[in-house]
Amino acid sequence: MDLDLIPASELFSKSKIQLASQIQVGGGLYSVEAIIAKLEPLLLEERVEKIQKVVGKRSLKVMTVLEDIYDRGNVSAVMRTAESLGFFRFLILEKENAKFKAANRITRGAEKWLDVKVSSKLSESVQSLKAEGYQLVGTDLNATHELSEVPLDQPVALVIGNEKDGISEEMKSLVDIRVKIPMVGFSQSYNLSVASAMCLYEFSRHLNPDQGMSEEERKQLYANYLLRGFDNPERLLKN
Repeated sequence: MDLDLIPASELFSKSKIQLASQIQVGGGLYSVEAIIAKLEPLLLEERVEKIQKVVGKRSLKVMTVLEDIYDRGNVSAVMRTAESLGFFRFLILEKENAKFKAANRITRGAEKWLDVKVSSKLSESVQSLKAEGYQLVGTDLNATHELSEVPLDQPVALVIGNEKDGISEEMKSLVDIRVKIPMVGFSQSYNLSVASAMCLYEFSRHLNPDQGMSEEERKQLYANYLLRGFDNPERLLKN
């Protein structure tokens, strides 16, 4: 395999978060309570407080969807923005047998704290998101709606297409609303990562205090993050 061209499913195989009462760790299944009881005392108090603070600001109300992005550098930049703003759900839609151009830059490990899913089934993925209650907001230079017109009374899945073509025609027919970001200069478009950051930040400014997560879900997320603080958490749990 060309080391510079890697399937996204393989590249982000470890970026999975399990929001469940029991979490699969290696070959074992452990309760959230057991994971917390075992691993929390092994971390410095300052680290525990940092993780708790981050978990308290996490949100399920906004997720990021990238369609047909080839350069991992662009994906990494969007990941870093989404994670920084508290949005940990992330979906990569790619063509069948597509591969990413590897790039060891920009994320600074952001994908470690994200729940990254990869799919080549566009329509099926969109319907699944809608079934979860997400409204799909696609960016489109030819849209008639402004970003500020997006209704935020339900969770949002922000869909960003590649820099050359934007979101696909199929995606345009499936999203609930297509929006454009205001531009008053001579430039005809924003960089992909810049456009994503502007949209995500705008949504972050209007989140409700509960941010769409229950206390039990935050507890489950906290256990996931504790696991990511160790190179071999399975060994520690077994012992």
